[in-house]
Amino acid sequence: MENLNINLKCAIAAVIIVLFTYFYYAGRHQVTFLSPGTAMFFCAIALATVAIVALAIRLLARLAISGAIYPNFLIYLALSFLVLLLAGWIIYGIIEIPMAESITSLMGAVKAFLARHLPYIAGLSLMIATTIWLIARNKASVAASSLPVNINIALGTVIAILIVSVILYFSKEIRQPRLPDKFATYKTLALPILEGSYTISPLLEADGQNFVDSPQFVAKDNVTIINIKYASSNRNAPLYKSYKVDSMGNIIDSLDASELSAEGTTLLFEKGYLRLLDSENRYSWVFDGKKTPVSPGAYKDLSIDIRALSPDSNALKLEYFHKTAKVKDREDPKNQWRGTHYYNVIRNTDTLKFRLEGRSVKPVLEYYPCPDMGFDLLRLNEKSYYIIKQRN
Repeated sequence: MENLNINLKCAIAAVIIVLFTYFYYAGRHQVTFLSPGTAMFFCAIALATVAIVALAIRLLARLAISGAIYPNFLIYLALSFLVLLLAGWIIYGIIEIPMAESITSLMGAVKAFLARHLPYIAGLSLMIATTIWLIARNKASVAASSLPVNINIALGTVIAILIVSVILYFSKEIRQPRLPDKFATYKTLALPILEGSYTISPLLEADGQNFVDSPQFVAKDNVTIINIKYASSNRNAPLYKSYKVDSMGNIIDSLDASELSAEGTTLLFEKGYLRLLDSENRYSWVFDGKKTPVSPGAYKDLSIDIRALSPDSNALKLEYFHKTAKVKDREDPKNQWRGTHYYNVIRNTDTLKFRLEGRSVKPVLEYYPCPDMGFDLLRLNEKSYYIIKQRN
């Protein structure tokens, strides 16, 4: 009868622990079943888990009753917590922690592990300790000699956690040369940079699925046109927004496609003119700022004074790539590392230096010299423009 009572307590505790685990990690994403077979399989796994957890608690209860674990609630709680913490840290370290370059990365992994799993480990330890205490109270053989042994086990577990942390650090550390000192002064491109007699700063960026087109130079007005377009498989993508940049690198005007196409008709950019799809009317805003259509006969008489600028690949050089972490997704073996790209841009007699965070495959970065303007442009991944200006 007594064994039946103990087994019942262990089974109840196991059910509570399994439910606690499920709801803690499932959160809002509860399991849904597409078929009765899936539901039966899930129930079988759940019952097997409950049985294993119940057996484990029963074993711990026997150890407590025999005196191998000193009969004290705090001892039950401390041992459960430390052993679970060690097991969780080993599993997390093997599965979740990517390869990284420094102790800072490991400390970040430790913080992430504690933030996500420490409340669960603490709650689980409390449940296990409470169950053992309810079963073993008034039944345990008080063995004073077991207390030093339990304390030594606790200290040994703490040491094991530290040893595992050291092993994880060296096993997850990226094997690569130390970052050369000359790259320590490179500034990130995402922020304004003062480099010698030049400044590099963000100019504009396309949001969502849009992209920024290559720059167009209007010699008559000495302005540069930068278009943001909708992503499209068509050769001439629909226009979303257009910007005018003057010779000093300042945005002096902009136009939303909705200003000319209130009904949502597709607006195209053709040789400097804006044209509504399925219409012969064109808008000459690029050349004169007007937002009224030019008649089909009139626009042919206007001189087309616009040319697309070409990138200079010789002036832009990737000097070095330094790994900082390994990407979990290994579908693309050439792109399995995160790291920092270090670039040099040769402008006249000056060398501009900056860095970019990214993957192993280098970003699509293009340098557009603008010889007739007081600036140059950098386009990143067809999403962002950065402007290079000479300092006064």
